Amino acid sequence: MFDATQSISRFVSGRAREDLESDEMLLFAVVHALQIIGEPASKVSPEGRAQARDVPWQEAIGIRHRLAHTYYDVDKTII
Repeated sequence: MFDATQSISRFVSGRAREDLESDEMLLFAVVHALQIIGEPASKVSPEGRAQARDVPWQEAIGIRHRLAHTYYDVDKTII
């Protein structure tokens, strides 16, 4: 999860929100990394989540489900 988060940071560094509209590769990379984050996040135990309360666990899991199951309808505003 950490590596995918770092990748997203690198991908979007120096970029603007509008780049998600015009750069298909950027959008694809960020969406894929978000899916990578969400899958293992769903496997973290309640005790593990309690130790990292600053992590938005439900949001990470929820966006992964949305992206994996409605990949044809990605809301770039949320990404």
